[in-house]
Amino acid sequence: MKKSTRRGCPLAGSCRPIYHPPSLEKANRAYARWGRAMRRARWARRGARALAPAAGGFCRRGVYRFSRNPMYLAYFLIFAGCAALGRSPLLLGLTAVFQVAAHWLIRAEERWCAQRFGEVYGEYAGRVRRYF
Repeated sequence: MKKSTRRGCPLAGSCRPIYHPPSLEKANRAYARWGRAMRRARWARRGARALAPAAGGFCRRGVYRFSRNPMYLAYFLIFAGCAALGRSPLLLGLTAVFQVAAHWLIRAEERWCAQRFGEVYGEYAGRVRRYF
């Protein structure tokens, strides 16, 4: 009997790739095309002003209309999704530790913004939620 030259991965148990259905791949490509088209349209309308802060000194447009911390929210969702896909309790625990640390960092940033921008930031914080 011929010996197999393929050994299992020490962490995952096997080296087989994750199956992605064709419909998911098509949806991913369509979403990427849509994102590129939106970026091109934004740059065509506003040019370099698209990245400039608002007159008050901080951004209140785009995704910041819905969340004061979309970057940390995206990190959390990506890490939690990776933990779920990998079925990894260790990664889920590390995601929880990351989120607690990020929450303390966010609180410090909000105190700085309140000191720097004053009542304008207080009104914004009252209107837009921290995460969702």
